Amino acid sequence: MPNEFVATPINNDKTTTSKPKRPIQKRTVIKKSTNGQEIHRAISVIYQDDNGQMPNMKKIDMKTQHPFMRFFVTLLILGGLLCAIAWVGFFIIPNNKTDSDQVVLTIDGPTNSIFGATTTYTISYENNQNIKLNEAVLTVNYPAGFEFITSSKLASNAGNTEWNLGNITNQTKETLTITGRLYNTPNQEQSWRIFFNYQPENFNSQMQKTATLNIKTDSSPLALKITGPDKATIGSEVEYSFKIEKQNENYPLIFYVMPVLPNNFHLTTSSPILIKNRWPIDLTKSTSTEPLASLQFTLRGTYTDGDSSSTPIKAQILVPGKLLVSDIVITENSLPIELTKNVSNFNIAINGNLQGFSIQPGDSLAFTVNVKNAGQVDMNKAIIKLDIDAPSFNKQSLLNWKAINDPADGNIQGIQLSDTIRRGEIIWNNTKISALKKIKPNDEVSIDFTIPLKDANSITLSDFAEYKIVVASELSYTDANNNAKILPGAPITITINSDFKLENRYTKTSSADGKENYDIKWVLTNNFHPLKNIKLSANLYGDFTFTPPQTAPAGAVVYDNQEKKITWTIPEMPDSVDVLALPLNITLNKKNPTQNMLVGKIHVTADDTVTGQSIDFMGNEIAL
Repeated sequence: MPNEFVATPINNDKTTTSKPKRPIQKRTVIKKSTNGQEIHRAISVIYQDDNGQMPNMKKIDMKTQHPFMRFFVTLLILGGLLCAIAWVGFFIIPNNKTDSDQVVLTIDGPTNSIFGATTTYTISYENNQNIKLNEAVLTVNYPAGFEFITSSKLASNAGNTEWNLGNITNQTKETLTITGRLYNTPNQEQSWRIFFNYQPENFNSQMQKTATLNIKTDSSPLALKITGPDKATIGSEVEYSFKIEKQNENYPLIFYVMPVLPNNFHLTTSSPILIKNRWPIDLTKSTSTEPLASLQFTLRGTYTDGDSSSTPIKAQILVPGKLLVSDIVITENSLPIELTKNVSNFNIAINGNLQGFSIQPGDSLAFTVNVKNAGQVDMNKAIIKLDIDAPSFNKQSLLNWKAINDPADGNIQGIQLSDTIRRGEIIWNNTKISALKKIKPNDEVSIDFTIPLKDANSITLSDFAEYKIVVASELSYTDANNNAKILPGAPITITINSDFKLENRYTKTSSADGKENYDIKWVLTNNFHPLKNIKLSANLYGDFTFTPPQTAPAGAVVYDNQEKKITWTIPEMPDSVDVLALPLNITLNKKNPTQNMLVGKIHVTADDTVTGQSIDFMGNEIAL
């Protein structure tokens, strides 16, 4: 028979302080096994409240954790672990990363040097990292005028500007020394520019360090002195001298003196003769202890009227360029000149030009010579003279003097100056033009005449070696005091380009269906100078069908269907080829009543290989 179990409150208060005793309540008797009674009593003790009551277990809410919160908490924990691992790696694992500040590039040497003196510069490159630098290359851009002599390491190229250094091990410092001479314009700053390219062993790309050093030369080893009158009258001949003075012993042995003359200065003579407008000097073979002392240069000329009453005569000493740079000016000087105007205005225009221009064989030269008395007294017994120097062959001028058209009938004389140049001198005096006997103040005298150039129909143009015509003019007269005065005009140089011509030939036929067929031929002729970069282009108009040629006699033919444009390009036309003909065929399918042109004007361009000038003209169009 099961035992009866009665639950009563247990009073464990052993203190002296008395508390109200909980009322004794009789519990429900549960008739179970002994084990069941113990479990029931333990649960009651745990869950009953202060009044001995058991809570209603049906009203207790059970909350479960959200899946997203579980994932978020997990992510935070993993992130923290990764950060901890990274910090441990940063501070504990050896550091092999690339730091460009640990790659050092410098250049040391004199920043102020003496012109032409030997100097040495040291380039240092350091790898202060724990990694190797692969495929290192050092490149040097020298200052303008630097002449390389030698280097401590052999350069990788012929210009001695690049060194392949291979692999640079870690914690390494190396140097490269370069020795040379600086031929630089004095007091003009130049710079060394060094480039160090490398690839760190833990990188897949190139990196670069740079270094610069600014340098200059303090002074020039040579000085240049100019002597001559500082005042000149327009039309009067003057002479100037140029003298070289030594400043130090580092002067170059090869150089040249170049006078820089005003545009209105007409040079008549020079000593020694100018070669390409300069006096070349080569002292490499001189045995004199003072080779500069014997150098003397002079030139003579006259001034023509200009825009300014003050103009300087200048001169420079230049050293031929080093390392493909331009010539270097090492010193220069100038002499200011004050011009006094003459009492007359004298000028000449050719084909409307007061300065140089270009023509072709077969063209004509139209001259206008004008004299005006700008003074207060008469100009008496005036004489006008023109010297026209033109190319010649076998003592025959390229100018057709037999076809001259001169209403004033000036006196003409031919003078052979050289095998390739012949001068035609023409003079007008008061017996030819009465107005020249006395030109009163504000009076003017003008002369107009023309001379044609010969063409390929009358001569063989390839026989002529020269290609320039130089026209010099001069006015002479006596003043009121019977003093002779000479006033030169500004010289004019005319360049003769090749006789490159285009003829646009075509024939038209009509078909039974009303279409018009045009057989066209572009014919190029050239007899004087070889040509290059030849180009012809023209636009087509209307409703047509264009048939390109199967082959071109030279170059290539391209048709742009969108722009309706034909282009024929020819790389060169040597002097052995005097004719090139390109056949074209165009069929006009339907004629528009408002259309008046089939092929527009042909734009022709080419470069003359002898004169260096461009030829540019328009060929005829094909109208309907």
